[in-house]
Amino acid sequence: MKMGLFLCFFISLAVLAQVNPDLPNPTILTQKYLEEISKREIGQKSFAMKQNNYRFGTMASARGGAQMEAGSREIQESDVYKIGKKGKKELFLLNQYRGFQVISFEDGLENPKIAGRFPVYNNWNSEMYYIEAQDKVLVVNTEYTYSQNYWQSNYNTILYLIDVADSSSPKIITQTNIPGYLQESRMVGDVLYTITNNGNWNELKAQITSVKLSNSTLDTIDSKQLHSDNRWVRTMNVVKDNNKFYVISTLSNWRSTGDFIDVHDITSDKGEIVKVFTAKARGAISERSETFMHKKHLFAVSNYQAATAGSVQRISVEAFPVAKTDTVLESKENMRISVGDTNGLHASLQDVRVSGDLLYTFWVPANNIDPFDLFDISEPSKGIKHLGQLQFDGWISKAFPIEFNGKKFVLGLGWIVPPTAENGRRFPQAKLFEVKKETNSYKHQVVASLTLDSDEVWASLNDLDKYFEILEEAPGVFNILFPVTFSKGWKSGAKIVNADLNSLSLMEGASIVAERDWLKRVFVNKEVRAVNTFSDMNLGSFNLVDINGKGVAKVVSVLELARNILDFHAISFSEAIQIVKNDKSVELRTVSLEKSDSEKAEVLKSVSIPGIYQWHKIKNNKLFLITSTNRIVPNADTNYYWYQNEEFDSASIHVIDLATSVVNSQKIELASIRENNRYFYFNIQSTSTETQELFTIGDELFVLSNESLEKVKIEESCQYFFKNTNNSLSLQAIGSDIYAYNSFKVSGENDETEVSRSTRFPSVTYNMPFAKKITLNQNNLSCSASLNVPGKPVMIDQNFMITSENERGFYPRISYSYLPVGGGRFGGYAMNSKTYSLKFNSAQEVEMVDILNRDITSGVFNKGFITYSSNESRIDIWSVNAEGELVSKPSYLENGGANSSMITVKKINKRDFLFIKSKDKVDLYEISSTKRLAKRDVTSSFDLDKEDGSAEFIFSMEAISANPELTKLYISQGLFGVTEIILK
Repeated sequence: MKMGLFLCFFISLAVLAQVNPDLPNPTILTQKYLEEISKREIGQKSFAMKQNNYRFGTMASARGGAQMEAGSREIQESDVYKIGKKGKKELFLLNQYRGFQVISFEDGLENPKIAGRFPVYNNWNSEMYYIEAQDKVLVVNTEYTYSQNYWQSNYNTILYLIDVADSSSPKIITQTNIPGYLQESRMVGDVLYTITNNGNWNELKAQITSVKLSNSTLDTIDSKQLHSDNRWVRTMNVVKDNNKFYVISTLSNWRSTGDFIDVHDITSDKGEIVKVFTAKARGAISERSETFMHKKHLFAVSNYQAATAGSVQRISVEAFPVAKTDTVLESKENMRISVGDTNGLHASLQDVRVSGDLLYTFWVPANNIDPFDLFDISEPSKGIKHLGQLQFDGWISKAFPIEFNGKKFVLGLGWIVPPTAENGRRFPQAKLFEVKKETNSYKHQVVASLTLDSDEVWASLNDLDKYFEILEEAPGVFNILFPVTFSKGWKSGAKIVNADLNSLSLMEGASIVAERDWLKRVFVNKEVRAVNTFSDMNLGSFNLVDINGKGVAKVVSVLELARNILDFHAISFSEAIQIVKNDKSVELRTVSLEKSDSEKAEVLKSVSIPGIYQWHKIKNNKLFLITSTNRIVPNADTNYYWYQNEEFDSASIHVIDLATSVVNSQKIELASIRENNRYFYFNIQSTSTETQELFTIGDELFVLSNESLEKVKIEESCQYFFKNTNNSLSLQAIGSDIYAYNSFKVSGENDETEVSRSTRFPSVTYNMPFAKKITLNQNNLSCSASLNVPGKPVMIDQNFMITSENERGFYPRISYSYLPVGGGRFGGYAMNSKTYSLKFNSAQEVEMVDILNRDITSGVFNKGFITYSSNESRIDIWSVNAEGELVSKPSYLENGGANSSMITVKKINKRDFLFIKSKDKVDLYEISSTKRLAKRDVTSSFDLDKEDGSAEFIFSMEAISANPELTKLYISQGLFGVTEIILK
């Protein structure tokens, strides 16, 4: 029998009243009995599955704002975008799906294009710098590596130096590694400074490292450990003071009464690092702007818990003289000062700024009345003077000092709850402050206010400074751009505030509304006089001249940066189809077979089919596609009236002739989905033999007949079996037969001994698994008697059934140096994988003959399966002998090293291929009819080493097709596009 397609899926059938005849009498199902049959032993005839329930958690981190200065050695901030050489009208982007991209505007703002790209992929911290003098880009990635560093950690920060002189063909020049997980970095001149940590939250360690760039080398110059008391690095600030450059880093933990501050001198342009001192602040420091250098003193502004006055939080301003010492410094009493609320409320520090000898602090107590405190820091050694406090409604989270015509101003962005606001809703606000010098002091006051109430927006105003831009349109006239989320439709974008210091006025400017997908950045591109919105999917362009007036700015162009390619199919010797999943449509793009990964601008022809993608299959040069549609239902909650619910409406099947693009569509009748089924989860899977295609859609079964779907009627005697209350129902084709598999919960509630259980997370539960052979006669489904089997059937050979069983746990997905297709956050991992050989000894019973402690589900082929041992670099091809025993034929791989894992066995053009993945490389083997392996030398369309016989940058192995000659394989990698594997 030939092995068919194996697809597991879940369906939800209506709850029926039948008693399950497969389960033993409840009096038998004791905990003791279930524990006994959950074992897996030779000769066993009854089976249950023990389910251990695993919790998972998440971990988050935060960073503060930015402070940048410039000197003879320019301080450059990292980012996910960089504007190219002046006059070239190029933009460099870091895209988690498409790597490093070069965008060209040489044909105008209306016609941007992707000029080139380079495969740098990353799932962790990723940022870059542009060295214009050398026309090079430095990409900084945190990656999981298989070798451990001296911290005994697998995380390393990889630096890639890329030549972009020819933007159509970026080339890597060199790369180097820095141990640890990237915390932050900054470039000063031609030296990169990084702070990395070991990633061990039980014993955190961190270091600062310098790497010097030349035309073709990256040389690690120096490294210093940071002060460590199991603390994480919260901020990294690079500043210049009196022609000296410093790195100021802050270290925190949850138990400390104050953060540590490390100061390193990086004045040497050779990259040498000199530790100056460590200081201990009175409280917590959360943003870069809260530490700075002024007149040979380190200043720290922090939130601290007062020892008296009800232990409320206050704001502390401290100064430390800059002098080399090994002693941890604490501020002297005459060099610190604190402010706080006079009514016993907590003070929450929002922003800190410096203008000359004046220090501005903004903080907010619980009553949302923001004090703006003014300090004189002109003579730090003689103390810090408090010059006054200004209180105003609302609060300021981000402040920008501006000097104009000899006057000092502060432009602030924050929040306010107007007295007339319903339900206490808060609005973004802008305020303009003037700081006036009087005879012996200064006075600060509000000179203009603006509440942004025309749009429902949310803004993260405590973000890094690089997320905010101030443009001077004319003397004293500024546009302030900051990112927001528009609540209506939940679209990302930006708001503009116009500030005129001549008339002391503030006005609301344009709203920049981007596509629905999450924006990584909104920024001003001065090369093309535009505002760009950048996500991993699209680049939007807005003309700068449109941002002064109120209203929604008109988008000039939208460039597709990535697309979700579900499948790729050659329709002739010269053309192929990309099947692209969009938000609410499926697009069939005809492209040249010689350029399988064609971008949108290179597409020869396109056909769009409306609907939300659910399933597809290509057979006989025809595409069978199922889509669904949703209806919009307004939210009845007036507090969130702008939010709209989407509910399932209908589903359709489309049959498309790929040669002619003719589309025939049919609506699918899903009678069991009622109008009030608001949260219907559209789940669809299929299984097929050579003659039949069986579907589950929602809670119903369908068969594909004459290119249309017809409903299947389930015989009453086996309707109970198709209940899916345990989410374990699946169908599998094995040769010309189809088997159904399900498991049913059994509780053992009649135990005499008390069993400790958690109501929500029981530590141990049990399921009894069964399999049935099903028969489809026209549209009527009948099934055989049930077999109590361990695991899902995957192969049948004469008198034996082979099943596979995996206990699964869950953890936040760690995808090493690559990303999961579709960007899924969580992934399962197999535990206690087992493969069983079962002998049929009666119509109702099987007996276990052999056990293999391996997971084989990805390695099954015609009458055999494969396992892989990375430690031994060994592949075993397994078969079943006459006694039902599992026997193997081992093969040791010359080029297959450790740290690899078997990905899959695929049948392509009636030939079986084995793919083995090692980090970002794939080795390919062909399985012969005699069950022997033949290694195929390959390269890929993005292969940095063409001679190693392996393919690089492969992240998914699900959808694989071939050209007619079988000289190329095409792997559709979702948002990563199409990668070619060329068989040498």
